[in-house]
Amino acid sequence: MVSILNKLSSLVLEGLVKVMREKQQLSFKQAVVRQTIYYVSKQLPREEQDKGERYFISLANKWIEQPTQENAEKASMGVACDYIDGGMRYFDYPSYFLTPAEAAGSSAYGATQCALTASGNDSRVAYEWQITAAWAILNNKEPPLLK
Repeated sequence: MVSILNKLSSLVLEGLVKVMREKQQLSFKQAVVRQTIYYVSKQLPREEQDKGERYFISLANKWIEQPTQENAEKASMGVACDYIDGGMRYFDYPSYFLTPAEAAGSSAYGATQCALTASGNDSRVAYEWQITAAWAILNNKEPPLLK
């Protein structure tokens, strides 16, 4: 049953994103990247135990502050380089921590999938928030706060 609900939610989100104007898609993607950061931040180790996990949040935040193609590419490159020669390669931390930068480097709809990965067992709640946020943005309103 959950799988069917997730598939329906995915289709609804994809449709909502497709009807958004470019500026709305940007606002939605920024909201979803924040959602990804929100979920990942809950799992961060203490700062003194950080092995690079926070770096991907900083790449995502840089893109949120300045949502340029260049910053999206830097975020994507950061993820790719980490898989090749960074913490992922040496298993310093799980790939889960890369999702904020991955979301920043993705399309608006692609970012939703990163946030869902980051949400872990809260995917139902994450989907509901994304759909609510998409409707709000389509209606020129602010997305709801993350809880």
